Amino acid sequence: MAAAANRPGNGRSQSEDAVFGAADGPRVEPPALQSPIQRAIHPEKPPQIESLDLAVYSRMSQRAGGDFYSFFALPEGRWGMLIADVSGHGPRAAAVMRITHRLVHALPGLPEPPASVLRQVNFQLASRYTGASGAFVTAFYAIFDPASRSLTYARAGHGPPRLRSLRRNTIVPLEGESHFPLGVSAAEDYDSTTQIVESGDQIVFYTDGITEARDPSESMFGVERLDQMVLEGPCDARGMIRSILAGLDQFTRDRHPTDDRTLLVATVL
Repeated sequence: MAAAANRPGNGRSQSEDAVFGAADGPRVEPPALQSPIQRAIHPEKPPQIESLDLAVYSRMSQRAGGDFYSFFALPEGRWGMLIADVSGHGPRAAAVMRITHRLVHALPGLPEPPASVLRQVNFQLASRYTGASGAFVTAFYAIFDPASRSLTYARAGHGPPRLRSLRRNTIVPLEGESHFPLGVSAAEDYDSTTQIVESGDQIVFYTDGITEARDPSESMFGVERLDQMVLEGPCDARGMIRSILAGLDQFTRDRHPTDDRTLLVATVL
């Protein structure tokens, strides 16, 4: 994270300037936050989804990174939301990211249900690309149905998104069934889980560059601290991301990230 003397003239950090909501215009972000590859594969801005307020933030730690996210329009107003994180850093992670992104978007038919999507991508990745290299991809893929107010998801070794219940003032981790990351074993299977959501609920998707960020004493930010910030944060998606980033900057003392950081927040309207 840039020190205060290097922040833009409006007084906001680079992190704050890179948060995008569906109502924003085309993305204009500080070039240090994402590589050209990431800017090319990430949407210009989140889609406008019925009954959801969306915002995203992504910052790489090096010139090439391994985090990515995607959205998929589905019949009957449903939308798929994917967040993924490639192991390692630098050009190798970026190469695996590009391959995984291509595999996801080249699947035959519609990208559903979530378990089938992860199963197909994993088979192709493990059998053709990662194999014995040791590279892998954690991923979380969810489909939101505005008609039933449900989120059906599958998880491949990724940190469980945090579901904040506004009515109950609680955090529910979207754990579902635990499975290996993508690319570890071509034989790995995946399962889908469905979670009902209510108006005011928030889902915070993140990569481990958030929870594993360290302060000057090398203590980690951690999931418990993230949960507390989510419970105390604003109800709008963009405000929630800004609040988490401000807490992260304060915790790390604005240290430059050593891992890519991505946040995707969805507030149910």
